[in-house]
Amino acid sequence: MFIMWGMKSGRGRLAAWLYGMGAVLGLGVAALMLPGAKRGDIDPLSAVIALVGLSVSGWAGHLAWLSWRHQETDVAGTASRLAAAVLDSETGARKRLLGGHGRSIDLDFVYMPAPHHNALGARPRGSSRKVVAYYRRLRPGRLVITGPPGAGKTLLTLELILGLLQDRRPDDPVPVRLSLSSWHTLLAPAPAARPGEDPVKALREWVCSYLVDSHRLSEAAAGALFDAGMVLPVLDGLDEMAAENAPDYTSQARRALDALNSYQRGLDSAKLVLTCRTEQYRALESARVWLKDGARVDISSVRPARGRAFIEGRTDDPARWAGVLDEIYGSAATPLAARLATPWRLTLAAVVYEQRDPATGAYVRDPRELVEPNSDGDRALRDRLLGLFVEAAVASHPAPRGALYSADQTRTWLRTLAVYLHRNEAEGRSVRGRRLSGTDVVPHALWPLAGTYLPRVVHCLVLAPVWVILPWLGVRFWTMLYSDLAVQVAVFLCIELLALWATEAWQAWPTMERALPRNLFSRSGARGLRFGCGWGLILGAVVCIPAGLALELGLTFSLGAAVWMALFLTVWLGLGAMRLENPQAADIADPRHFLRADVVSTLGRGVMVGLLVAPIVVFVIAPGLEVPASVGLSWQLGVTLAFALVAASSAYRYFALLLCTRRGSRRLPWRLGAFLAWAESAGLLRVAGVAYQFRHRELQDWLVGPAQHP
Repeated sequence: MFIMWGMKSGRGRLAAWLYGMGAVLGLGVAALMLPGAKRGDIDPLSAVIALVGLSVSGWAGHLAWLSWRHQETDVAGTASRLAAAVLDSETGARKRLLGGHGRSIDLDFVYMPAPHHNALGARPRGSSRKVVAYYRRLRPGRLVITGPPGAGKTLLTLELILGLLQDRRPDDPVPVRLSLSSWHTLLAPAPAARPGEDPVKALREWVCSYLVDSHRLSEAAAGALFDAGMVLPVLDGLDEMAAENAPDYTSQARRALDALNSYQRGLDSAKLVLTCRTEQYRALESARVWLKDGARVDISSVRPARGRAFIEGRTDDPARWAGVLDEIYGSAATPLAARLATPWRLTLAAVVYEQRDPATGAYVRDPRELVEPNSDGDRALRDRLLGLFVEAAVASHPAPRGALYSADQTRTWLRTLAVYLHRNEAEGRSVRGRRLSGTDVVPHALWPLAGTYLPRVVHCLVLAPVWVILPWLGVRFWTMLYSDLAVQVAVFLCIELLALWATEAWQAWPTMERALPRNLFSRSGARGLRFGCGWGLILGAVVCIPAGLALELGLTFSLGAAVWMALFLTVWLGLGAMRLENPQAADIADPRHFLRADVVSTLGRGVMVGLLVAPIVVFVIAPGLEVPASVGLSWQLGVTLAFALVAASSAYRYFALLLCTRRGSRRLPWRLGAFLAWAESAGLLRVAGVAYQFRHRELQDWLVGPAQHP
């Protein structure tokens, strides 16, 4: 029963297979070597049994680790820390959304009842300043925010999240914003769910995966929060789940709504917040699909008086704008006022025409350009504002140290990303069953930008030197020590390792390591360290005592080598299973964190294994073989380093992407991660969980260009 519990998850089954393979490999090598051992007080059969027991003890240690990780977590404390992290993150997101300024527009919205199954308590009208009170009146707490492009859906959502967090009570759920385009557990090619598929389970897996990836919670802590109803999903961008302008009953958006309608807590529908463009949501309602037991509110255009007040509140010199605002917001409505009647367009105008020269402090542009005759037309205004917005962002935000970004370079690199996202959405591209997002730029999953196969080929070529040198070293070392049979075994093992690494390098989505070294200094990290050290002492005693007895009794190296190989496999697999994670951390992870963690954890694990095995090589193996310790140590360190380097699969795939985007229409900067982080700080991109997104969909469409997107 205990073993089956440990194998319930896919990760548990993988660990079981690894331990099983390790045991078989150790026994196979021992079977080949034991016939050469001298028989004395220790029977070779007993040694084989000891190896089996050693492998079982390692598996038992892994199960004990799983048991410790699944103990009851402090839900209230974890929720409190999560709330603090979300408050800090969303405060920064709101400031960047407003162009680095804290002043926002008070948006009006109107209640738009669905044909049936509406929430209770919805008022006919509301505003962003009172959106928290509006939401708290709803029974159940289900709100749908719709509006045209640029109307301020994200801004209204952030106002709601921050308001709920500022007045949060200990038993209130924590609002967590997720991008619906990243719902990979639901985005299947089939238009309808498979028989027996639980849509709520797909929602739970997705939300918990987000909490693990973006807030560094353990799977147990994330699951405990979700199951206790302490997470309020704020789902952004139902319209971004697919390319349809008018999604129908077969769309992914419909499947998402079906899952959300099945999401209940107790007798009522569970609380959540959803955003979508008005046109797409109306199309779903025409297909008789909508969020049940929810209240839909539609954001109205910005009133002229509020638009004028917003500009006046943003500027440091109102006199520069006085005549312009009089002409835009005169006694009669003007076409320009209608084109600027969204928070997005008003923010663009404020950022562009409030830009100042860093050296002199002089204003770079005159706002009277807005009312010039050649600015007529919505597309002309859009193109002008967005072009100047990129220039203002580049000029106002210095590039990171050692980099120099021009406006032309920035447009080129951003356009490469925008065209890639547009193709994914327009063509419905997928790689090995995973749908490629049309909105999310995830650094460690960006490699399909350079093609489906080219980055994988380059990945294999980058690792080719290791594949050539490692078998050569292995055969050379074993030839010095053993017979032809041993050489054959060495060659066989090298071929198996090459096949394993080639498979890892060629697979579409490489596995990632996510050890967190900094968590060693946390309370839970210290507990994990004590736990690992305890099991290390036990396994060390189990192995070292028989090895010492073997040396005292004058056995040849064959038995000692078998024991050493079992120890090496046990330590290697044990470190892989016992990665230190903080089950109650709640800080926001940088989208680049996974690549750094992949490199750091694999190199760290290699160094740890090297430090563990080096003393055995120097003081046990080398004397037993009568070879210089430097020879054995050099070979052992080389193998350990090769293991560590080859294991960082996602980092190598990312490196292959950079090699494939040096020139041509797919050009990207060499320091892509630094550029993406800079673009986010400059307000050109935004962070959505573990992904970057363009600041606004209009910016992404403009970068693609009219040839591919209207």
